[in-house]
Amino acid sequence: MLKVDFENRKSPEDIARHLDGYRSQIPFATSLAINRTADLVRKAIVAEMKRVFDRPTPFTLNSLYVSPSNKDKLEAVVWLKDGNDVVKAGPYATMTKDGVNWSRYQPKDIAKSGNVGTPATKYLGPEIFGGQRNARNSERRLRDAGLLGSSMFTTPAKGAEALLDKYGNMSGSFVKQILSGLQAADYALGWTSNVTARSIARNPDRAMYFVVGGKENPQGIARRKPGLRDIGKDSKGKWQVTRRRSPKGQAICGPLEPVLWFVKAPNYEPRLDFFGIGRKAIDENLERELVKAMKYAIKTAR
Repeated sequence: MLKVDFENRKSPEDIARHLDGYRSQIPFATSLAINRTADLVRKAIVAEMKRVFDRPTPFTLNSLYVSPSNKDKLEAVVWLKDGNDVVKAGPYATMTKDGVNWSRYQPKDIAKSGNVGTPATKYLGPEIFGGQRNARNSERRLRDAGLLGSSMFTTPAKGAEALLDKYGNMSGSFVKQILSGLQAADYALGWTSNVTARSIARNPDRAMYFVVGGKENPQGIARRKPGLRDIGKDSKGKWQVTRRRSPKGQAICGPLEPVLWFVKAPNYEPRLDFFGIGRKAIDENLERELVKAMKYAIKTAR
């Protein structure tokens, strides 16, 4: 995380040393300058995300938070929102004259929940620090079900572009559909969203999902849609829907379509210069914002 403060910089007292009558306004002005600068840091990092990432989602662009300064704590913090499954204490970073000191975050044990999303600290951490990315919630579900190896990850299959949204990702609802079809969905509060014989009977047109290679040699996930259906009247004149069948009486199903492939752990090179962009924004704006804040404080002083 980035800390915005006046360490190793011209102090607010230097600027206001000849304004003794307004010395009481210094903490307010300092806090205001820090908060305005922290917001500029946030905006600069968001702009860098748009530059280095391919079609970042609104969730990613909204993943930064600012912990504001106040008159008693002249320091603001800019970092990534961490969700419920990342330790609140990390990663922790401090600005010093020698650069940035930081320590990595430590994931907690993941609780079973219905949330397929991943906190920003988990999927953006490797983009900032490099290394292997963390497993998505959906990948942990597949591992718990014994369908995905502990060192394997998932990636969309070639030809599955139609299943991706405008940001190049599979939607959460579609991922849940895959997990449900593979009996790998969540179990919480006494219920599960896995497909059952009864739910299939209620919706016979749902796609079926399979692990390519089976549990012995899992290579990916594919789906098969039901075949075409005919609508007509039965012998009693009632409308009915029947599945189209072959001359031998077998139900005709759709083709098997690859959806996800299982791949080895991907390694990431740092792409988002979080601390470099943040330091630059602080250097360019903090002292200027202090001058503006002091003028505002003097103008509005009572």
